[in-house]
Amino acid sequence: MWRVLGVACLHRSAVAFSSAAASSHRRGALAPLTPAVALRGVSVLVDRSSFRSTLSFLGVSVETSRINTLRKSLGAYALQHRRIKGVQPDRRDSGRRVLLLNVTEENLPAAARLAVRRAGGELQQVEVELTYDDLTATQVLQKLLPSGVDVPAGFEMAGHLVHLNLQPEQLPYKALIGQVLLDKLRPRVQTVVNKLHEIDSPFRVLPFEVIAGERRFDVEVQHGAATMRFDYSRVYWNSKLHSEHERLVSSFARGALVWDLFAGVGPFAVLAARRGVHVLANDLNPDCTTALLHNAKLNRVAPRIAVYNLDAADFVQRALNSILGEPPACSLSSVRLAYSCRSSDEAETLAVSASKMEARPPSHVIMNFPGDAIRFTAAFRRLKSEPARFRALQAPIVHCYTFSRCSTAQTQLDEANQLLLEHLGWVPEVEIREVRSVAPGKAMLCYSFALTSTAQSGQIK
Repeated sequence: MWRVLGVACLHRSAVAFSSAAASSHRRGALAPLTPAVALRGVSVLVDRSSFRSTLSFLGVSVETSRINTLRKSLGAYALQHRRIKGVQPDRRDSGRRVLLLNVTEENLPAAARLAVRRAGGELQQVEVELTYDDLTATQVLQKLLPSGVDVPAGFEMAGHLVHLNLQPEQLPYKALIGQVLLDKLRPRVQTVVNKLHEIDSPFRVLPFEVIAGERRFDVEVQHGAATMRFDYSRVYWNSKLHSEHERLVSSFARGALVWDLFAGVGPFAVLAARRGVHVLANDLNPDCTTALLHNAKLNRVAPRIAVYNLDAADFVQRALNSILGEPPACSLSSVRLAYSCRSSDEAETLAVSASKMEARPPSHVIMNFPGDAIRFTAAFRRLKSEPARFRALQAPIVHCYTFSRCSTAQTQLDEANQLLLEHLGWVPEVEIREVRSVAPGKAMLCYSFALTSTAQSGQIK
């Protein structure tokens, strides 16, 4: 209910209420509901009856057949609110309806009064009862959390699961926060988890604890045109990168070959394959590659995705050997993961397709492991040591993601040149794009540069 561009946000959709809403607010705004002081500072969910409140609004009673005409005539003065129905039954006359207004009778303009008279309407005060179920998660938590403890600013959703990054002062109230989110986001949300600490696993698995709901981590996510399924507790997933996934794959030509060195469960690979791109997709985490095989079949793109469970440096060496036609033992074909197939004919068709992809040089190389991807560019030093063997490579474009605390374009470029010289061994012409801010003073960047087996104009180490 609070999602914005695939990212959920509490504060942006907060709506407040007041028992004096119809007489003490400016047009279109509602003042905060004030529950009993006893509700503050609790660490468990309070009795929902404590949130019961009655609001009073100015309304116009008209014959049912005229309600739509009246609402159109009054325009901006008609109450529009996601939690309160703008049209209520007239309890005194079943043949009439009451249109709620967002102004008091004293502030109703003459033009609006004229529209009411022409519609045969009658002004009256209408009382509307609100309960816990009518309030947003933000409203409830604003009243339950003690002074000085903010409502969580946002969260990520992956299928039926909500992922929070609670601050230290919010942790004593984590069970309360989780339960309120469950209450407000059901039935879609069934599990709420909180991140325990920074990711420190080579598989980039998120360390978290369940703070509310079921211990069920198999999720299904709609990722653009693709459907992705995976175990959230065993793989890395970040919905905030969806726009970057779409941006990059949209730049690939149909029929192009892409190497995805840190493919995860397939956010780049599956989207690209759906666009007619061929992908050799690799990841070190076996849970990721298992999910990737499933997602490729689920999205009917298995003939365009071959999957490997290797260290990225090993993948690059085997992929280069495959281009050169080296024996299977040192190429990709001997370590290619098999799809679950219904017949031997299907398995053979997929194997033939993968073999053809492995023999081709790539047009693009994706290296989406911001914490350490730059180090793996060293795997391409072989292009310099054996230039004659890789003339067919034709300068594929590498898209290498990294983190940076540099604040200007020049310092980011200087840092990129230094890192590429250190790891790749030379300094190509690099294009730097800021993907997103991940923390104050820290950004996720994408370095894009061409690989070539011929001499570079930059420095060579």
